[in-house]
Amino acid sequence: MPDWSQLRLREAAGRIRELRSDEEARLFEHLREDFHPLVSFCLMAGVRLNNAIRLTWSQVDFDNREIVFRVKSKRPGGDVHMVPVTQAMLFLLAQQRGRHPIFVFTYVCARSRGKRRKGECYPFSQSGWRRPWKAALKAAGIEDFRFHDTRHTAATRTLRASKNLKAVQRMLGHQDITTTARYAHALKDDVLAAMEAVQSQDNPRQETEPGAKPLKGKA
Repeated sequence: MPDWSQLRLREAAGRIRELRSDEEARLFEHLREDFHPLVSFCLMAGVRLNNAIRLTWSQVDFDNREIVFRVKSKRPGGDVHMVPVTQAMLFLLAQQRGRHPIFVFTYVCARSRGKRRKGECYPFSQSGWRRPWKAALKAAGIEDFRFHDTRHTAATRTLRASKNLKAVQRMLGHQDITTTARYAHALKDDVLAAMEAVQSQDNPRQETEPGAKPLKGKA
């Protein structure tokens, strides 16, 4: 038998695609309304699509405001990943109550087929979300954005707001913080903006006079 580990293609360099605020507005404008809760949740919690569409009410602890996921790992049976529930997430989850007895996120059946009835709520399948999702992206004029990029967006936004790489690591459930460090560009942008702001205040000529020499000062 061949050594499959030697034939495995190396994973491409980390790709980070963040959904801009204007793109998010256009996306929800064209996205089916019954898809809004699922996408909003992923943008806030940063969970993987499969964890979101298979999320059950038994995993949600409203009292302790946390959600427990079973994720893949080298340990037998996988590992447990806990995601805290923010106030906005709490409100979103509460709105889904009563739609399905088992699954949290559902879609509304557009037409009767087989055992499914028009107007009833059903859990998402592994691929049933693709066509409406792609149609919304196309109508909104959003290019090069995958559903998994909602996870990237949540991570980047959280890091930018908190400046806490360790917190983002725990939110995403990464075992190694070097994986989370791919999102450090958010910190770099903030540092650059802060440095530019300070230096432009110290030396306003840099903005008004191109090529002006820095002012001399005491070290």
